[in-house]
Amino acid sequence: MIIPSPDGRYIAFTGAQKSNLRVYDLQNNSWSNLGPVMIHPYREWDYIKPGWNPWFSDSSRLAFISGSSLLIVSPDGQHKQIVTDVGYKAGLAVPSPDGGFIAYATFEDRPVKNSSYDKFWGSTILWVIPITPGAKPNPVTEKNQDTTYCIRWLSDNQLVFDRIADEPFYRKSRLWKAEVPR
Repeated sequence: MIIPSPDGRYIAFTGAQKSNLRVYDLQNNSWSNLGPVMIHPYREWDYIKPGWNPWFSDSSRLAFISGSSLLIVSPDGQHKQIVTDVGYKAGLAVPSPDGGFIAYATFEDRPVKNSSYDKFWGSTILWVIPITPGAKPNPVTEKNQDTTYCIRWLSDNQLVFDRIADEPFYRKSRLWKAEVPR
């Protein structure tokens, strides 16, 4: 997965799930290793090719989940802030357009319908947290049995996201919008 920064100076890169997030600085011709990244707890989440963008709009930082922590890290890896503990079943961290909040999703796994060996990562809740020290995350959706593969900010006050049911061929895929109280 290759994600260029909004200003075009950096390129974030991650390989297979549970690999490290690396950033290439095109201006300085250098690499930074930001550490392990959890985009989605399902190891093959990207087979339907959803999008994910960890960049703040000013290209100064990236937001992502590593282990059980929601992090904000500078592209060179020199500045790291732990925002909160989100647990090991979270992902899809995305900063708001104004950089004041980060949205992310939490999941619960259960066996896939009609399969005894695979898991479905549903029971999704979307959360938003201010990036101020000591802030607590607030849910912006109730728990839903479906899963989420992509979250985007429409504005500083609205999120758009998908919900995909545990159904063959995703017959019940839907887009949703949530208001984010400020």
